[in-house]
Amino acid sequence: MAKVASTSIYHSIKSQCDVTPYHIHSLDDHKIKESEALALSHHIIPDSRQVGGLIYQHQLKQNKPIKIITCVRDPLERNLSAFFEAFQYHTGVRPEDWKGSQEELLQVYHTKLDHDYPILWFEDELERMTGINVYDLAFDHSLMWSSQKIGNIDLLILRTDLADKIKSQVLREFLGCESFELKRYNVGSNKPYSLLYRHFLESAVFPQAYLSRLYDTQYANFFYSKEEIKASIGKRLIK
Repeated sequence: MAKVASTSIYHSIKSQCDVTPYHIHSLDDHKIKESEALALSHHIIPDSRQVGGLIYQHQLKQNKPIKIITCVRDPLERNLSAFFEAFQYHTGVRPEDWKGSQEELLQVYHTKLDHDYPILWFEDELERMTGINVYDLAFDHSLMWSSQKIGNIDLLILRTDLADKIKSQVLREFLGCESFELKRYNVGSNKPYSLLYRHFLESAVFPQAYLSRLYDTQYANFFYSKEEIKASIGKRLIK
């Protein structure tokens, strides 16, 4: 899933471990090409060629052993992060050139973003391309991660709010990389839009209907406890 701190995991593995990692958001070559074409239609050059389709054809379809690390993030936090990461795509201007109000920016957020992306990602992507339904597996809210082997796939699921020290330990064991330590990359607070992003996060609140759309879902209730969901809604609910 995009905007779930996967870049940090990828670069940390690449720089520290004797394995070949690939940072992908889809295994569907058709979907990848559609996304690239859509970006180009908005005069935005994709960062790099996604190789998910090749991995699917030459690794998964051939039933070769593969390790998949996928991350889970609070759906609203993920959506807010994704909106600002693709700010120019959604608004037509760079963050530093935005002249509108917070209310106008919130309106763009509501009308332009694919809000269902995180809550449907496991069905639309992982299950469709690998046959694995994560909701048939076990996930301990208090542990905040799970690791299971399904056929030729070793699957590790991590919540992004898991402490970096524990993430490092889990990834170290999963990868067999004894010296692994997670380092942070692609952090929003270091981006050109960081000031606008911070102001938006400090002020943005949402109606109950929108929050229910994100949190009254199989995704949210599988990966987060009722108490955690209640707290997330409480921070963002229009009162």
